[in-house]
Amino acid sequence: MTVGHKPVYTMCTQWWTRMSVAKQEKTVSVREFRKNVSTYLREAEKGHGVVVTSHGKEVARLGPPPSARRPVSELLGLFKGKIEMADDFDETPAELIEAMESDV
Repeated sequence: MTVGHKPVYTMCTQWWTRMSVAKQEKTVSVREFRKNVSTYLREAEKGHGVVVTSHGKEVARLGPPPSARRPVSELLGLFKGKIEMADDFDETPAELIEAMESDV
Protein backbone atom coordinates (compact mmCIF):
# COMPACT_ATOMS: atom_id res chain seq x y z
CA MET A 1 0.00 0.00 0.00
CA THR A 2 1.29 3.44 -0.85
CA VAL A 3 0.44 7.00 0.03
CA GLY A 4 1.62 9.33 -2.69
CA HIS A 5 4.80 7.71 -3.92
CA LYS A 6 6.02 6.22 -0.60
CA PRO A 7 5.06 2.82 0.81
CA VAL A 8 3.10 3.14 4.07
CA TYR A 9 5.69 1.03 5.92
CA THR A 10 8.43 3.51 4.98
CA MET A 11 6.32 6.46 6.06
CA CYS A 12 5.47 4.83 9.41
CA THR A 13 9.09 3.90 10.03
CA GLN A 14 10.26 7.42 9.28
CA TRP A 15 7.55 8.90 11.51
CA TRP A 16 8.39 6.55 14.39
CA THR A 17 12.09 7.34 14.07
CA ARG A 18 11.40 11.07 14.15
CA MET A 19 9.07 10.74 17.13
CA SER A 20 11.45 8.59 19.18
CA VAL A 21 14.43 10.81 18.43
CA ALA A 22 12.55 14.10 18.76
CA LYS A 23 12.33 13.74 22.53
CA GLN A 24 16.12 13.79 22.80
CA GLU A 25 16.97 16.30 20.06
CA LYS A 26 17.74 19.95 20.33
CA THR A 27 17.58 22.31 17.35
CA VAL A 28 20.25 24.99 17.08
CA SER A 29 21.42 27.45 14.46
CA VAL A 30 24.79 27.13 12.74
CA ARG A 31 26.03 30.16 14.70
CA GLU A 32 24.95 28.64 18.03
CA PHE A 33 26.49 25.31 17.10
CA ARG A 34 29.83 26.90 16.18
CA LYS A 35 29.99 28.82 19.46
CA ASN A 36 29.25 25.76 21.61
CA VAL A 37 30.44 22.78 19.57
CA SER A 38 32.08 21.07 22.57
CA THR A 39 28.82 21.32 24.55
CA TYR A 40 26.87 19.67 21.74
CA LEU A 41 29.50 16.94 21.34
CA ARG A 42 29.10 16.12 25.04
CA GLU A 43 25.31 16.01 24.57
CA ALA A 44 25.73 13.59 21.66
CA GLU A 45 28.02 11.47 23.80
CA LYS A 46 25.20 11.25 26.38
CA GLY A 47 22.80 10.02 23.70
CA HIS A 48 21.08 13.29 22.78
CA GLY A 49 20.82 14.51 19.21
CA VAL A 50 21.36 17.98 17.81
CA VAL A 51 19.76 19.32 14.64
CA VAL A 52 21.71 22.16 13.08
CA THR A 53 19.71 24.64 11.00
CA SER A 54 20.54 27.49 8.68
CA HIS A 55 17.76 30.03 8.06
CA GLY A 56 15.27 27.55 9.55
CA LYS A 57 16.30 24.71 7.21
CA GLU A 58 17.91 21.55 8.58
CA VAL A 59 21.48 21.25 7.30
CA ALA A 60 23.02 18.67 9.64
CA ARG A 61 22.36 16.22 12.45
CA LEU A 62 24.68 15.24 15.24
CA GLY A 63 23.99 12.25 17.40
CA PRO A 64 25.49 9.33 19.23
CA PRO A 65 27.17 6.60 17.20
CA PRO A 66 25.18 3.42 16.62
CA SER A 67 25.48 1.02 19.53
CA ALA A 68 28.51 -1.16 19.15
CA ARG A 69 27.86 -4.87 19.15
CA ARG A 70 29.42 -6.82 21.95
CA PRO A 71 31.99 -9.37 20.80
CA VAL A 72 30.88 -13.00 20.99
CA SER A 73 33.61 -13.69 23.54
CA GLU A 74 31.81 -11.36 25.98
CA LEU A 75 28.49 -13.10 25.40
CA LEU A 76 29.72 -16.64 25.99
CA GLY A 77 28.79 -17.73 29.47
CA LEU A 78 26.61 -14.69 30.05
CA PHE A 79 23.76 -16.80 31.46
CA LYS A 80 25.91 -19.39 33.22
CA GLY A 81 24.17 -20.44 36.42
CA LYS A 82 21.01 -18.48 35.56
CA ILE A 83 19.22 -21.02 33.35
CA GLU A 84 18.27 -24.52 34.43
CA MET A 85 17.26 -27.33 32.10
CA ALA A 86 14.75 -29.94 33.19
CA ASP A 87 16.20 -33.44 33.39
CA ASP A 88 13.72 -34.66 30.77
CA PHE A 89 13.83 -31.64 28.43
CA ASP A 90 14.82 -33.79 25.43
CA GLU A 91 12.22 -36.51 26.01
CA THR A 92 8.95 -36.28 24.10
CA PRO A 93 5.91 -37.66 25.94
CA ALA A 94 4.25 -40.64 24.21
CA GLU A 95 0.85 -38.92 24.09
CA LEU A 96 2.36 -35.97 22.23
CA ILE A 97 3.97 -38.28 19.67
CA GLU A 98 0.63 -40.05 19.18
CA ALA A 99 -1.15 -36.74 18.69
CA MET A 100 1.39 -35.58 16.09
CA GLU A 101 1.24 -38.89 14.18
CA SER A 102 -2.54 -39.27 14.19
CA ASP A 103 -4.74 -38.20 11.26
CA VAL A 104 -6.92 -35.53 12.77
